[in-house]
Amino acid sequence: MALHSAVYDGLDSIYVVGGFNGNYQNRVLKYSLRLGSVDVVGIFVTIGLGIALLNSDEILYLGGRGDEYKPSAAIYRYSTDTNNFSQVGKLPWAVLSTAFA
Repeated sequence: MALHSAVYDGLDSIYVVGGFNGNYQNRVLKYSLRLGSVDVVGIFVTIGLGIALLNSDEILYLGGRGDEYKPSAAIYRYSTDTNNFSQVGKLPWAVLSTAFA
Protein backbone atom coordinates (compact mmCIF):
# COMPACT_ATOMS: atom_id res chain seq x y z
CA MET A 1 0.00 0.00 0.00
CA ALA A 2 1.23 3.50 -0.82
CA LEU A 3 0.03 7.12 -0.64
CA HIS A 4 -1.34 6.66 2.88
CA SER A 5 -0.98 8.93 5.92
CA ALA A 6 0.17 7.77 9.33
CA VAL A 7 0.15 9.31 12.81
CA TYR A 8 1.65 8.12 16.11
CA ASP A 9 -0.38 8.56 19.30
CA GLY A 10 2.74 8.98 21.47
CA LEU A 11 1.96 5.78 23.40
CA ASP A 12 1.58 2.44 21.63
CA SER A 13 -0.31 2.97 18.40
CA ILE A 14 0.36 4.12 14.86
CA TYR A 15 -2.78 4.84 12.84
CA VAL A 16 -2.64 4.47 9.05
CA VAL A 17 -5.39 6.26 7.13
CA GLY A 18 -6.39 5.76 3.50
CA GLY A 19 -3.83 4.92 0.87
CA PHE A 20 -3.66 3.33 -2.56
CA ASN A 21 -3.42 -0.34 -3.43
CA GLY A 22 -4.73 -0.43 -7.00
CA ASN A 23 -7.64 1.69 -5.74
CA TYR A 24 -7.86 4.31 -3.03
CA GLN A 25 -8.55 2.71 0.36
CA ASN A 26 -11.16 3.48 3.03
CA ARG A 27 -9.68 1.70 6.04
CA VAL A 28 -8.11 2.95 9.23
CA LEU A 29 -5.42 0.56 10.43
CA LYS A 30 -3.97 0.52 13.94
CA TYR A 31 -0.49 -0.88 14.51
CA SER A 32 0.40 -1.76 18.10
CA LEU A 33 4.09 -1.28 18.82
CA ARG A 34 3.85 -3.46 21.94
CA LEU A 35 2.04 -6.38 20.30
CA GLY A 36 3.41 -5.99 16.79
CA SER A 37 -0.11 -6.47 15.42
CA VAL A 38 -2.15 -4.62 12.80
CA ASP A 39 -5.94 -4.37 13.00
CA VAL A 40 -8.57 -2.63 10.90
CA VAL A 41 -10.24 -0.37 13.47
CA GLY A 42 -12.51 1.72 11.28
CA ILE A 43 -13.89 2.62 7.92
CA PHE A 44 -13.06 6.06 6.58
CA VAL A 45 -13.84 7.96 3.41
CA THR A 46 -12.09 6.37 0.41
CA ILE A 47 -9.01 8.56 0.04
CA GLY A 48 -5.24 8.82 -0.25
CA LEU A 49 -2.52 11.44 -0.67
CA GLY A 50 -3.92 13.61 2.13
CA ILE A 51 -2.40 15.07 5.28
CA ALA A 52 -3.15 13.49 8.67
CA LEU A 53 -2.65 15.18 12.04
CA LEU A 54 -3.32 13.78 15.51
CA ASN A 55 -5.05 15.99 18.07
CA SER A 56 -5.60 14.08 21.32
CA ASP A 57 -7.95 11.23 20.34
CA GLU A 58 -8.88 12.65 16.93
CA ILE A 59 -7.21 12.36 13.57
CA LEU A 60 -7.74 15.35 11.31
CA TYR A 61 -7.39 14.50 7.64
CA LEU A 62 -6.98 17.30 5.11
CA GLY A 63 -7.34 17.11 1.37
CA GLY A 64 -6.19 14.14 -0.65
CA ARG A 65 -7.57 12.39 -3.67
CA GLY A 66 -10.66 10.20 -3.50
CA ASP A 67 -12.98 7.83 -5.29
CA GLU A 68 -12.89 9.37 -8.74
CA TYR A 69 -9.24 10.49 -8.40
CA LYS A 70 -10.44 14.05 -7.93
CA PRO A 71 -8.45 16.33 -5.59
CA SER A 72 -10.30 17.06 -2.35
CA ALA A 73 -10.52 20.20 -0.21
CA ALA A 74 -12.43 18.42 2.57
CA ILE A 75 -11.37 18.32 6.23
CA TYR A 76 -12.40 15.17 8.08
CA ARG A 77 -12.29 14.29 11.77
CA TYR A 78 -11.83 10.65 12.80
CA SER A 79 -12.28 9.65 16.46
CA THR A 80 -9.87 6.96 17.66
CA ASP A 81 -12.26 6.36 20.60
CA THR A 82 -15.49 5.81 18.67
CA ASN A 83 -13.99 4.92 15.25
CA ASN A 84 -16.42 7.33 13.56
CA PHE A 85 -15.62 10.08 11.08
CA SER A 86 -17.34 13.16 9.75
CA GLN A 87 -16.53 16.04 7.44
CA VAL A 88 -15.93 19.12 9.60
CA GLY A 89 -14.83 21.72 7.08
CA LYS A 90 -13.45 22.60 3.71
CA LEU A 91 -10.17 24.19 2.64
CA PRO A 92 -10.22 27.06 0.12
CA TRP A 93 -8.48 24.72 -2.38
CA ALA A 94 -7.58 21.06 -2.74
CA VAL A 95 -4.43 19.85 -0.99
CA LEU A 96 -2.32 16.83 -1.93
CA SER A 97 0.53 15.59 0.24
CA THR A 98 3.78 15.28 -1.66
CA ALA A 99 5.99 14.46 1.32
CA PHE A 100 7.46 10.99 1.07
CA ALA A 101 10.02 9.51 3.47
